[in-house]
Amino acid sequence: MAVRAAKRRILISLKCRCALFKLETFLDTCLNEDIS
Repeated sequence: MAVRAAKRRILISLKCRCALFKLETFLDTCLNEDIS
């Protein structure tokens, strides 16, 4: 059971990191378009 909980926690952290990365790239493209 502990292993399953740990796997879930790792998956959640990976999803959060992926979402943050997408958000950062999205904001970067928006800012770059505004500047140019």
